[in-house]
Amino acid sequence: MWRLVFLLLFLGPCPIWAGPVTADPCPASFSQGAAGMGQPCHCSPAAIRGAVWGSQTFTPDSSVCRAAMHVGLIGPQGGRVEYTGTKGCPTYAKRTRNGVQTGAHRAHPRSYFFPAVQSGRCGGQVQGTPCPTNFSTIAHSSGDLVCGCDASMVVGRVEGDGVYTAETPICAAAVHAGAMKDGEAQVRIRRAQPCHRIGGVTRNGIPSVYVSEMRLSYFFPDLGTPNCPSRGASTK
Repeated sequence: MWRLVFLLLFLGPCPIWAGPVTADPCPASFSQGAAGMGQPCHCSPAAIRGAVWGSQTFTPDSSVCRAAMHVGLIGPQGGRVEYTGTKGCPTYAKRTRNGVQTGAHRAHPRSYFFPAVQSGRCGGQVQGTPCPTNFSTIAHSSGDLVCGCDASMVVGRVEGDGVYTAETPICAAAVHAGAMKDGEAQVRIRRAQPCHRIGGVTRNGIPSVYVSEMRLSYFFPDLGTPNCPSRGASTK
């Protein structure tokens, strides 16, 4: 008996196991939870709902948990996320990622983003020289062109597949080809040999239009040299 008393006095009271520590539920939007920014919060499956505006950064009234799923931090089962505020942006681009489609929005004085996977830069603030709208304006330049794209520049009709018509917007083609995957990228483009009967394929969420012939075209050499179908072949 005295041994038991000695052990209790020496070891002190036994701790009570209270289970794992969980983060507080995430607010519905940054506007409702700005005071808790920088702290982890938990998104339940039921909280992954509501509207989202933006892709590089988000407007304050965008759903935190749905935006987290858009950037790939969580899946349909939810999970822990961390967000922080930043300055507003002149525009917010719409984009579909991970099954979540966001909307475009005009200028807003405040934004938020997820520092684990985002830089917090506004759309349109690309690193280096922004890419021209399409290849037509620089087709007769010598050598490769290296330029920057972000999600706000992914607009317009894509014609081709691997090799693109000169009129195809460069940044939209970059997503289609796989040269741009995370909302922003530096891409290298090069004039290509003319192709015949190519396109009509959806890649990376971007559909392309079938074209029977392209006289002036370009491709992304960092992805390798694409196979250009010969006249009479079809990839439709």
